[in-house]
Amino acid sequence: MFMEIRVTLNKLPLFPKKHNIKIIYDAAHAFGSTYKNRYVTEFGDVSMVSFHSTKIIHTIEGAALYTSGKTINERIKKIIIFWYG
Repeated sequence: MFMEIRVTLNKLPLFPKKHNIKIIYDAAHAFGSTYKNRYVTEFGDVSMVSFHSTKIIHTIEGAALYTSGKTINERIKKIIIFWYG
């Protein structure tokens, strides 16, 4: 992980929480990475990792989303199935 990202992780939650903004965290290259004993996918309201063939852990194509709560998870499910859920 790059140093500028680590600095950002320390300060990441401050501004969005103050202004009720959700964080969508791109952790595409950070699968399994930790910072201060927490997985980096825990820092956003939604975090995404990639399983593209260019990544260390891959399935040729694909991705995974991690969410911080049931409400966000339900909204994402609706988006994934084009609001027909």
